[in-house]
Amino acid sequence: MAFGDALLGWLVSAAGTEMFRRLRGDRVKTAMRTVVADAADATLIEITERGGQLGQDTAQELRRALTGRRDGIGVAQVGDRTELATALRRWLDVNAGRGLAEQGWPATPEIVAECLAGHIVAGIHGNARAGGVLAPLSEWLWRNEAVEILGRIEYKVDRMQLPDRSGGHLPGHTPDFTGRNRAVEELSSRLEAHDPSGTVVSISSVTGMAGVGKTTLALHVAHRFAARYPDGQFFIDLYGFTPGLPPVTPLVALEQLLDQAGVPSHSIPPDLERRQARWRARMAGRTALVVLDNALNAAQVAPLLPMSAGSPVIITSRSRSAALPGTRPLWLDVMTPQESAALLVRLVGAGRCPDAAQVARVTELLGHLPLAVTVVAGRMNNDPTLELTDVWADLVDTNRRLGESNAEYAGTRASFEVSVDRLDEETLHAFRLAGVHPGPTIGVEQFAALLDRLPTQAARVLRNLGDRNLVRPTRNSGSRRCYEQHDLLRDYARDQAGRSLSPAYRSEAIHRLTVWYLDALDTAVRHWYAAAPAGGDTAGRLRLDGPDDARAWLVAEQDNLIALTAVAENRDAATLGTLAARRLYLLDHHVSANRLAQRSTETFQMLGDRGGAARAQRILADVARATGDFPAAERLASSAIQVSREVGDQLGEALALQSLGDVLRLRGSFEDSRQQFERSVEVCREIHEQRGEGHALRGLGDAFAAVGQFTTAAQHYTRGAELLTDFGERLGANHVRRGLGDVAVGHGDLITAAELYRSAFLTYQELADRYAEARTLRDMGDLVLLLHQRAVAGQHHTRALTICQEIGDRLGEAHALRGLGDVAAGEKQWDDAERHYGASAALCERLGDLVGLARARWGLGQVEVARQRPDRARELWGRALRGLEQTGCPLAGRIREGLRDLPPPDPR
Repeated sequence: MAFGDALLGWLVSAAGTEMFRRLRGDRVKTAMRTVVADAADATLIEITERGGQLGQDTAQELRRALTGRRDGIGVAQVGDRTELATALRRWLDVNAGRGLAEQGWPATPEIVAECLAGHIVAGIHGNARAGGVLAPLSEWLWRNEAVEILGRIEYKVDRMQLPDRSGGHLPGHTPDFTGRNRAVEELSSRLEAHDPSGTVVSISSVTGMAGVGKTTLALHVAHRFAARYPDGQFFIDLYGFTPGLPPVTPLVALEQLLDQAGVPSHSIPPDLERRQARWRARMAGRTALVVLDNALNAAQVAPLLPMSAGSPVIITSRSRSAALPGTRPLWLDVMTPQESAALLVRLVGAGRCPDAAQVARVTELLGHLPLAVTVVAGRMNNDPTLELTDVWADLVDTNRRLGESNAEYAGTRASFEVSVDRLDEETLHAFRLAGVHPGPTIGVEQFAALLDRLPTQAARVLRNLGDRNLVRPTRNSGSRRCYEQHDLLRDYARDQAGRSLSPAYRSEAIHRLTVWYLDALDTAVRHWYAAAPAGGDTAGRLRLDGPDDARAWLVAEQDNLIALTAVAENRDAATLGTLAARRLYLLDHHVSANRLAQRSTETFQMLGDRGGAARAQRILADVARATGDFPAAERLASSAIQVSREVGDQLGEALALQSLGDVLRLRGSFEDSRQQFERSVEVCREIHEQRGEGHALRGLGDAFAAVGQFTTAAQHYTRGAELLTDFGERLGANHVRRGLGDVAVGHGDLITAAELYRSAFLTYQELADRYAEARTLRDMGDLVLLLHQRAVAGQHHTRALTICQEIGDRLGEAHALRGLGDVAAGEKQWDDAERHYGASAALCERLGDLVGLARARWGLGQVEVARQRPDRARELWGRALRGLEQTGCPLAGRIREGLRDLPPPDPR
């Protein structure tokens, strides 16, 4: 597919609405596609000529980068700005990697943008000079400063934030790696023997006891071979044996791997089967290295395998049961005496280890475990007066106190004891509080809340703990600096906290952390909607840089939030879980949102707070609705309404009524939906809740628009927009804008509808609301189909279908399939139309969407009419009409007209 055809819509939208208006008509669109395609070819030639050393192959690589992307099944169009950015980045990175930059390689995003925009201008005017259909557009461009208007296109490409090359990352390797020659050679030989272009899938496992250095070995070898796998290196900690944390489920692990692979969070499918398929499709044909660390068993690992011959896998685990059929195991024992001695000397310096016999005695007491040696070395490096004889004496005394319990880890525990015993009181207290923290990682601000200290003090203490190797710095998925602990150290810190800190004090620390997260979430929401920051003391407050950073922070913290709400059984924690669940739901992280809302429901119920439980249940209802479980959504929303009324929570009742109204509208119960929203408006006015009233009026507008009462719908939308705008509710106001587009279509004002839909679509993209983005794409597809722009309609519905499948919106998927059926029917591609309509009907029937089912059957009936089978059409339309009897949907009138126009039934 030509680059011009694939990206024309985006380029035009960059130029502006006025240009869009001048591109109506199939002949004009076809001419413009040709102009942009020719501009792409001219851009290739110009860039090739600028970098004279480049050949035709390089130019063709740019064409392939700009025209298609691999999705594991075939080559698909570049459909939006993110895919364009990724394509450009991929091409630029590949050629930069060849050393062409040093040879004067001229291709930068700026040059690509400059060339492309310039050739588009020339192409439009060339068409006009030849008497082509773009003459009016050419004249308008000259009259309205063509350079400025096309400059918007150039600016859009030039300033596009190109993503880093997708391909995961490896944590930093240990610079003091010592010994393990046999194990390094064995694992390295497997990677050396691996043929990335072959057909054999390579899987290696490293197993051994805790603290033996499995992860360090795997990362050391992975870093050595990183350059051999240019498509990236992927690493994930599966928490198989991490104290206090449940093992990562395959569902969550795949989400993290897909995130590392560059798949936006809102594009990750919700269920295990599709995430696994997406992961393997993403890795197909790639040359990458995957490290699955700290695995529990084979069942956890199996779904995570990319099954790509070009991507070997290294698995680390304490259990041999993590090995899969075909896996080549490597058992990692403790270090040899020589290796552990060499490691200690390297870490503290030969000058402090003059007596080899004394070094050997110390490392023997440490069980020759790398973790134990590292911890003791950290202690020595922070106390220049400490000698090996002192360390040995401390270890002997500690081992005597510990006795023979848990002999396997006696050396490790002894190393922890002697290191912690010499800590100053402040640092020791901080180490114990690290054991109180329930999540897998902790940032400076969070640790400050636990300590009840300023962030500068917390940062100093964390550095002290890091210097002693009692914590280690890392970065979370949002690239924010934080700290983590080895599993054994984490377990030891938890034990120390339990022994030394009272339950009341630990509870107070967790409460301080909960309060910090509540404030941080408020800060994130303010940045999310670009609202004014909260007043008061800013010390210890989360620092964010705009809406994208706010959303990235929340996604990165979801594991910490789940862990925190699981251990904190108080109202603040339940409130935090409810608020975080709402935000993660809006980001389409439905699994985490469901877990947080479910936990909040349980905590509120345990506390006897039925109103709080009802508010959390409302989020569960919204998640169920978004994932297509309408019976559960209706049941949960109805329960939330009932409980809210019983406890006198009128705001909770009003919001739950809106949730139920949305579910009923989607199921085709428009009258019932309208009643819920009308009652919500009444309640909001009783309690003077204008923000909630604005949302309820939006819902009323949707309900009236669904039955064709567009004037009434517009009145509700307009008043709702006024209220929502007053409160800075951009998302709610944008829902109204999209609804007013429906009204414009209903009144026949298609130009206004197009402008409203386009504006709403861009805002949804900015706010990362994929659910609403897909709905608007479907609306846009239906609109342009009315203008007989079937190719564009097909693109809109295809993109909507992709989004819905990725976020688990089954109803939206059904409606996008119906839209594709309409497109195929318009092209008289009856087999394709039947296939799309049939798939839509099956989904709608399963979900209980009566209107969607009727629309699909209406389409199927049209296919039968075209095939001259009126009796079959009559049967389909009759079933569709019966389903619509109580809905008030305008489609019923069209079906009746269609039935009247059919020839009489065949008496035979």
